Amino acid sequence: MYEPRILLKGPFALDVFGLSAIEEPWRCDDAYEALVAEAWAKRVAAAAEHHHTLWDGTLYRLVDLEDLTGGRGVLRLGTASFRHIATYRPLHEAHTARGLAPFHHISTAALLGTADGHYVFGKRALNGAIDFIGGGFQPDDAPPDLARNVHKEIQEELGIASDRLGPMTGLGVVISTTSNVLVIAALDTTLTRDGVREAFARREDDEMAEPVFVPRDSIGQYLRAMTDYRPLVAALL
Repeated sequence: MYEPRILLKGPFALDVFGLSAIEEPWRCDDAYEALVAEAWAKRVAAAAEHHHTLWDGTLYRLVDLEDLTGGRGVLRLGTASFRHIATYRPLHEAHTARGLAPFHHISTAALLGTADGHYVFGKRALNGAIDFIGGGFQPDDAPPDLARNVHKEIQEELGIASDRLGPMTGLGVVISTTSNVLVIAALDTTLTRDGVREAFARREDDEMAEPVFVPRDSIGQYLRAMTDYRPLVAALL
């Protein structure tokens, strides 16, 4: 597993980075591919027991982390299969033993404030975990754009349209235990908690079971009690 850390501190405008998609897929050997197939089959079966179908598509990844940390301005995006990323945790020892490259799959995560003084998180339908609203970049979303991805994820997971969202600021970039590179964006909605609940009832996606609200004045404490990269976000505020 990787050590979560802050890669870049904001504030910054999300359009400060150019994104360039190139044909460079993440690769592994046949033996690891067989392990992935077995682990993925178990995940699919477990999801089916809860009446969920797992998405099995392709996500963008950073070809070279130095594009971000070295301030090169343009982030080159290759691709990685979601099934490889999703099975990393049970297979991380085999991944390390083979010297395979990190995925560095890139995602956005929104710290979304309500009009009545709260932040909005989501409770995942599949495992009940509380998480940021956000997600990865897919080649189907071309051309890739950080701010547009934030808006898309909020629309899909919460049902909140872009015209209900205010200006966006990049708080920073962090890396998770699975090598996920997350751009953390702060923005507000004109909706109150009741308005968010009403929008949620019309959402496009069933990934989140319900919205979770955290008072603004306790957000640092809340983040520091979370897992993986999430406590690092408190240091970006």
